[in-house]
Amino acid sequence: MTSKSIRKEVYFYTKPIHLLTDDSIVEEEFNEKKYVTFDRAQETMAMNKPELFFGLHMVASPNGIYYYRRYAKFAEILAEVNGLATMFLVVMTFCIEPIQKY
Repeated sequence: MTSKSIRKEVYFYTKPIHLLTDDSIVEEEFNEKKYVTFDRAQETMAMNKPELFFGLHMVASPNGIYYYRRYAKFAEILAEVNGLATMFLVVMTFCIEPIQKY
């Protein structure tokens, strides 16, 4: 058997990445960006098809990775500040009440 009857095949597998970003400050407004990344590689040796000595295959995976980025909205920040201010006033009310008795 000679080396001409051996065929080497290389498979490159790729995986899509979907990046969903909420860019707006007031309302939800999603922006999608798509990328392709390298997933894995595989090499095989085959004894068939002696007319070809090398095969290169690019295979795309149908299953992608999804990343979601969401930033705090202006209304959410105001609601959190309002909640902290209310909690501060309640705590201060309980702290000041014993002092007012004296």
